[in-house]
This record gives sequence, structure tokens and C-alpha cells, in this order.
Amino acid sequence: MIATRETATDVTALTGEMDLLEEALQLAGSGFRVLPLHSPDPAHASGCSCHRSGCESPAKHPRTKHGAMDAIADDKEIRRWWTMWPTANIGIATGGGLVVLDVDPRHDGDSSLEELENEHGEIVTRTVRTGGGGLHLYFQGDLPARGAFRQGLDLKAAGGYVVAAGSRHASGQRYTWVDPGEGIRVVPEWLHKIINTSKSQNGPRGPLPDTIQEGGRNNALASLAGTMRRRGASEASILAALESENATRCVPPLPVDEVKAIAASVARYDPAVPVAELFNRNGPSTGKKVKAAGGVTLDDFYAYMPEHKYIFTPARELWPAASVNARVPPQGEVKAAAWLDKHQAVEQMTWAPGEPLLIQDRLVSHGGWIDRAGCACFNLYRAPTIKPGDADKAGPWLDHVHRIYPTEAEHIIAWLAHRRQRPDEKPNHAIVLGGLQGIGKDTLIEPVKHAVGPWNCQEVSPAHLIGRFNGFVKSVILRVSEARDLGDVDRFSFYDHMKAYTASPPDVLRCDEKNIREYSVLNVCGVVITTNHKADGIYLPADDRRHYVAWSELTKDDFKADYWRRLYGWYGDDGSRHVTAYLDQYDLSDFDPKEPPPKTTAFWDIVDANRAPEDAELADVIDKLMNPRAVTLRELAKQADQTFGEWLQDRKNSRKIPHRLEAAGYVPVRNDAAKSGLWVVRGKRQVVYAQRELPVRDRIEAVTRLVEGSRS
Repeated sequence: MIATRETATDVTALTGEMDLLEEALQLAGSGFRVLPLHSPDPAHASGCSCHRSGCESPAKHPRTKHGAMDAIADDKEIRRWWTMWPTANIGIATGGGLVVLDVDPRHDGDSSLEELENEHGEIVTRTVRTGGGGLHLYFQGDLPARGAFRQGLDLKAAGGYVVAAGSRHASGQRYTWVDPGEGIRVVPEWLHKIINTSKSQNGPRGPLPDTIQEGGRNNALASLAGTMRRRGASEASILAALESENATRCVPPLPVDEVKAIAASVARYDPAVPVAELFNRNGPSTGKKVKAAGGVTLDDFYAYMPEHKYIFTPARELWPAASVNARVPPQGEVKAAAWLDKHQAVEQMTWAPGEPLLIQDRLVSHGGWIDRAGCACFNLYRAPTIKPGDADKAGPWLDHVHRIYPTEAEHIIAWLAHRRQRPDEKPNHAIVLGGLQGIGKDTLIEPVKHAVGPWNCQEVSPAHLIGRFNGFVKSVILRVSEARDLGDVDRFSFYDHMKAYTASPPDVLRCDEKNIREYSVLNVCGVVITTNHKADGIYLPADDRRHYVAWSELTKDDFKADYWRRLYGWYGDDGSRHVTAYLDQYDLSDFDPKEPPPKTTAFWDIVDANRAPEDAELADVIDKLMNPRAVTLRELAKQADQTFGEWLQDRKNSRKIPHRLEAAGYVPVRNDAAKSGLWVVRGKRQVVYAQRELPVRDRIEAVTRLVEGSRS
């Protein structure tokens, strides 16, 4: 048998150019639960992509927080993982009816295996040649995780994982199937007995770092048991996994009787995917997808406890219990919704790019993430599914961007590439795309929507943005369309309201959607404002640090009649995929998303357009008062000529004046000792303004002197 295994077939020879995403999807389609692992880093010789000093498992350890516990067979989550980490190695979780015998030749594993086969006969089952020259023998069965039970022989069972075929070893060699057509056999009875009667040569395992504290132990073990049962695990396999989890993570461990009761209770239910179907004779390369009957299954739902509703995972929508029970059959004597409440529940939901579907042991608060063992947060974010094309073929889109905005194109492209590459990082400035109607501002963004996922792009009007409901905060790109002036009050209000969306802090926003209670989401949306109006468009003060303004002088007449038909035709013929590839490869080393953006000529045009005659008159009055450290409106009105003095005291202008004073370098100072926040100056309650450049302490001191001077 050893000789037979030497004839391993390289996966690249079978499938051509290695596509790790496709390989992971094929494995999941055959029922395996997969997870992304770190991979060798070409930039660091044979080093690991984790870049950790002294990494003990180069190109083998999980990229996800909980390792094998995060392994899934869900296409969408797998696509999200390998979109984030295209070169990630593939791990296969063991347990749930799958055990793998790891043969390590470095510790004489091949000799140990040969001794067993000489005594009991040749082992014939699905086998992988590892990148380090060892073997992984795949079996169906329920065995405890024993570690090394013979010299160089290690059993991977419940709670473990192995590196899958197609992955690259730190040496540069691929893991390969020895015989891609061989099926996965049941563990031979003699091997079963040897393993069960052997003592682990590794000794007792130390506790895992992520412990489950008292109060969350039953739910955690029941959730693991439910997941294993739905995937076809037997009671014995479930019990072995629960015992291992209880011993290594639960603090303190539950009594043995309670663990057995959980395993027995869950094992009463029919599995969603029987083990016999999970491991088909054709092996994982067939690409066959094992599904329960119907388009809606129990695995599609999580119980959302704050509202006692149920998240339908494919659509990220909330269902009432009656609807879940109408579509999903009972689990034994328990209705589907009640089963979800007990075994598949989450304490929160959020929207967080870069995080897994289920964010374990963490909750999100107003200030960010907090650790909470035993709790889970459902992630509403869905990663883009587009497959990148050829970056060298992105020319038509690049030509379009440079044609509209020849001097600002590179900054725009870098900002858009950042949205594709780092959707979990907040860009601290918005992009303003200005110009006449019909020049292709929307056309510029069209392929980028597919690059970040169309469901991660939302479009709102200024009026909608200022309104109460703000589900649009769940956006990688938020487009505010047709921004134009609706009067001074609305213009200033729009600018103030946008501060929370264009930059962070705040790091977390409260999402308020109709008929759903508010919940927290990460503030990572990138804002794009499009406008046809420069002079009467958005308000921008001279010291603004949140907007990069690009303006085009083109008109729709500058484009031939068939220009748009050809460009959109190219988008449809893989053009969007090519743009995606270009954004993926764009070098962001010189792009700092937290740095204030450059101030363009168009920026200053908008600033100057917002300067009203009152600004100059206000500056003259302040000069007349010798630029006081603190001042009131009454003092300003007293020094102004009659017309401007009346303007300052007109109640209709009360919302405009603070913005005018801020532009002139003065900000209001609150009186914390008074409930109204106002200061008493010459017997009247008033707002007092101080120079903005002063430290807060000096502002208060200047105002205090003004107040005390008015009493003398």
C-alpha cells in the first residue's frame, strides 16, 4: 500500500491552475466543513502569512478566531473568506462522522503504519499526500480525539482539523489526493479497537484560551451538539466531542451526567444530512451538493433573542415564529422555532465587514467590541461574490475616470480601491463627484458596486439622509445623490448631519430601521456625494477636513451617441470583473484613509460660493472690536452699522449666525453651571462665543472675564 500512495496525483495537474475557492466549494459540496488557514508567504521565503515570530504551525493554523469551531459548508461564507484571503489554505474539520489518521514520517509514522498493515492487512480509503511527505487517511466513524496513539500516528476527530488537498505546505509542495476516485471507508474494526484501547502519547491537553464560563456552558455544548446532529453525527460522536469541549473549555466543567444528557437529548432528532450521504463514494472532487429537501431548512435560521424573531440567513431578514414553524418541520416533538431558541440563538445582530457570520464570544456596544464568553452576535454583512477578472483589461473604466476627472482621478481610484480591499476600515473623508448632468458620474461607480457587492451599496437623497430611519449605514459605499442647496438652514443642517457618516469617531452607529428595534453597527461606510451644482450645492467651510472635491468641466455633448452603449456593454462582458481585479491589485501604500484629503481647486470654489456678504461684514465688526477673546451677539450688533445689526438680531437668522461665527473663528462656550447652558451678561442670559483657536480652558477663562467685567 505504501508504494501505491507514492503515486500521488498533483491537484494542479488534475484541475489546471489552482483555484482554492473552487476547491473549498467542492469540498463543502461533498459535505465537508471547511475553514481558511494561513498559507506560505512568498514575500518571506518559506515563512507563514501570519508573520508571527516563531510561528509553530507555518501555513497550517486557522485564520478565524475559533479555528475548527468556525468550519462550515455554507457557500456564501466560504466565498467571503476566500475573497478576503484568496491564497488561504483549506482546512477540513474532523468529527461529526469523519476521522482522519495523520501519518507523520518525521516521527516514524510510515514505519508504524506499515507494522499495522503487516499485521492486519492493507488499509484502503481516501488518502491525501501531505506537503511534508506524510499521509492523511480519511475514514467514516465515531472515535474520540486521541492525539498520537502510536509513534508518528495521530488521530484527528471531534474538535480537530486537517489541511486539505490543494493547500500549499511551507516547503512549497501541494497537498494532493493519492487516488481521487477512492471512497471514504468505515474505520476498520481492528483499528477501532487499537485506538480505543491506546493511551495518548501527548499526555493531557491544556485548556484552550477561549473558555466558556459558568452560565454559558449548557448553551454552548447544546449548540455544538445540535450542529453535529444536523450534519449527521451519531450520539457517540456527539458525546465524544462534548466531553472534549467540556474538559478543555468549560470553567468549571459540567458534571459528566449533564454532558451525557445533552448528547442523548439532541441525538433523538433526525439528522438533516445522514452520514451515509455525507461521504459519497465518488469523493469530494465530484462537486455534488448535499442538501436537505426544500429551499428552507433549519440551518437557514438563527433565533434573535432581543425581539424573539428569527434571522433568515440567505436574505438577512427577520421572520416570526409562526412563519418558521410553517416552513420547517418539528425537531422530534419540539417545534422548529422553539428548537432554535434553545440551540441556535444569538444575543445581538450587527453589520461588520471582515467578521464571520457568527461572531462568537463578543458583543458590540456604543464604543465598540466587548468580550462576553458564551454570547454570539449575528453578522448581517454579506461579502461580494464577483470573481475578479484581468486587471490589465480594466482600460475602458480607467479611461472613463481620467476623462471626467483628469487631475483628481488617482485619488478617486485609490479611495475606491480602499473600499474593495479594506471594507472594514473607515475612510475619514467623503468623495464629492461634481459636474453637469449626463457626463457619467454614476457610470464611474457602476462596476465598483459589483466589486464591493451591490447589496453593500446604497443610494439616498439628502432629505432621506436627514430623516429618522438610517438603514443606509450598513453600506461599504453610501451614495448621496443630487446634493443641492435647499436654503441656508438645510444646507448647514446637511453638513452637520453628515459629520457622523463621513468620519469616525463615532466608531459605532445606531441603526434605526422601520419596525425593528435599534441595533449597533460598525461605522465603516464610505460616502460618495454626487452633485450637478457648484455655487448652490453643498456647504463646505474653509477648514473642512472631511471632503475631497472633484469637478468636471465636461458636458454631455462631449460624448458620442454610442459611448454609453459600448461602455455598459463592456461592463456586462466581464468589464466589472476586470475593474474588480484592478482595484484588488491597486497599491494602497501611499493612501492614508485617516489623513485629511487634499484641497482641490473645486473645493475652494465651493467654499468661496458659500461666503455670503454677511461674512465680510462680520469680519469687519470683529476687527473693529480688536478681535476679542470672547464676545456676545449684542456686542457685535452694537458695533455694526444699522442694517447688519438688524440682521444679527433677526430671529430668522438664528440658525445661520453660529455657522457665520464659526467661519470667522468663534465657537459657542457652554455654561455647565447653568441648566440653560447660557451666561448672564449685563443681566441678560446670552450665548457667549470665544476664539476657536484657544484651548478649552482658555475659552472658559475668557468668557468668565467677560461676564465678570459686565458686572462692574
